Amino acid sequence: TARKYLNGNYRTATYTIIGTEISNGTYFLKSKDTSRYVDIEDQNMANGTNIHQWDFHGGNSQRWIFTHLGDGYYSIRSANSTSNYYLGVLNDGAATDTQVVLRNGSLTDGMRWKVLVTTSGAYKITPKTGEPNDRVLAVGWYAFNVNGIDIKQRDYVDDGNYKDEWILCTITPDFTNMYIGASDGDTAMPGILINVKNQFNNNGYFGNSLNSSTK
Repeated sequence: TARKYLNGNYRTATYTIIGTEISNGTYFLKSKDTSRYVDIEDQNMANGTNIHQWDFHGGNSQRWIFTHLGDGYYSIRSANSTSNYYLGVLNDGAATDTQVVLRNGSLTDGMRWKVLVTTSGAYKITPKTGEPNDRVLAVGWYAFNVNGIDIKQRDYVDDGNYKDEWILCTITPDFTNMYIGASDGDTAMPGILINVKNQFNNNGYFGNSLNSSTK
């Protein structure tokens, strides 16, 4: 708020500054309305697999890697695979209620997302395909709030119905794993360390595995 004394009176002007970018990193996407999370149907890593909402379990199918593309848009890649599967609008469709799915290959307009904070403090996540009509990532229509409701591209409405707004939950490492060798240069150490880390990863955890440390 700025204030200035002008012609014998104080005049004020108030401006709200809204941040338009988030940091690159891995996030859970929690619906502000349903408190469920963006997840991959049946955890099936294939082009065209539906994206839906599910109770929190913390596995990699609920973890999404946001990477700024340098032009105001982000890619949103699944952490559930070493292959590149992205959150995307089916066939780059522009219509409301178009399904959101896993997609691979080159990043097209349906796989490029703007992330903007809303008046409620949550985020609206807009695919480039939906930008001309203000269509955003949203929970599909439902009579009861249950697991498995599809995530779609839908018209954004700035009201108290938050099916089209999201809370981005940052992720901190679940574990730090240190292997102490039987002797300096223990040849068994790398294999054991990788095996234990893989067991963590396969159960939906991620973190740090170390074979050396400073005091």
